[in-house]
Amino acid sequence: MTRYTVPASVALALAFALPAQAADKIVDGYGVDRAALAAGLPVRSVAMNTTLRPQLGYAMTPSYSVSVTPWGPGVSPATTLGVGLATGLISGALINASIYEDAQHRAMAAFSPIRRAGCELQADTAMHAAIDAAVRRSPWGAGVRSLASSADERSLDSVVKQGEPRHVFAFTSSLSVEMAGLVTTVDVSAYAPQDGGSDWRKRPLWRDLLIVVSDPVSLEPKTQADIDSMVAEERARYAASGGEELIKRVNARGGSADPIDRKAALAEQRLHKKFMDTARQPVWTFEGSRFRRAQLWAENDCARLKSAIAQAGAETGRLLDDLYAQKLPPRLGQDERQPAMEEQFGVRKTVALPGGAYVSRADQGEIDLRFRYDLLPADK
Repeated sequence: MTRYTVPASVALALAFALPAQAADKIVDGYGVDRAALAAGLPVRSVAMNTTLRPQLGYAMTPSYSVSVTPWGPGVSPATTLGVGLATGLISGALINASIYEDAQHRAMAAFSPIRRAGCELQADTAMHAAIDAAVRRSPWGAGVRSLASSADERSLDSVVKQGEPRHVFAFTSSLSVEMAGLVTTVDVSAYAPQDGGSDWRKRPLWRDLLIVVSDPVSLEPKTQADIDSMVAEERARYAASGGEELIKRVNARGGSADPIDRKAALAEQRLHKKFMDTARQPVWTFEGSRFRRAQLWAENDCARLKSAIAQAGAETGRLLDDLYAQKLPPRLGQDERQPAMEEQFGVRKTVALPGGAYVSRADQGEIDLRFRYDLLPADK
């Protein structure tokens, strides 16, 4: 049994968080008066994860922010809203490992149709290309030095040196908690000395947060064919998990069985029963719907996933173009409310969120943005 301290998903979220000294200050976004300065800064495009991962629904991040919000004790707002996922209790560096481990198991089970179909696709290549092309199209980017790299669950600071002037485009792509959409976040921040101050290494001169939500995967009412497909998929997942062999080994050893093996076998057995029960439900449950969406993502040689990755790159490029041309909606401050607007399902719009963030989406907000840095570790 793996023992956890700070989960990788939380570490990934913390890698994006503003330093404590800057958290209470307003950071402006890019403006045309920044163009000359931007032209002199080296660009660093950093993939925080290179392959697609599912979100856990454990460590929550506000949709407009890049800092982790610890919820606890008890359950997160996601649970009270009917999402059905427990969140961790964070107290200093102590994490509720049991809840985190359960979130991992559930995400792995939901992700299994994608994994079994070989659809753990590389998502960083298209994003690096989109960012580089947008920089070259910008009024200031024709001659800048640009370097693409990946963090892959390391901190951003371990990839990009804090002590140097820099223009950082750090991004992550993952399947939402509901498995309904691909969520791509680009955190754009620039650092350079000004006015003789020393805090420029950690406090950005400007910062913009761009979020792209793919076209959603919707479900029709559940049919017997859906039930049969999900039952077959869960049987295949369970067979590939090694759970049956582990149970046999524990039973054969009786009282001398390793307690960790016994606990793992019991957990896998319970998970299998839960997902078989979920598959056989006549209507969509939360767990069942995200499992079915994973199947749909994986169909036809991962066609939906490939399309979503291409869409993320294209929309990121468009958002960056609009940012540098100052065509995005008016920027909202941290405490400003989003203006009311008519929402049309299926019609893609760019919306300003409080705190200097922008989201491109066509799903009327059904896809949760609060767990976009909370990913299943790559080694799971």
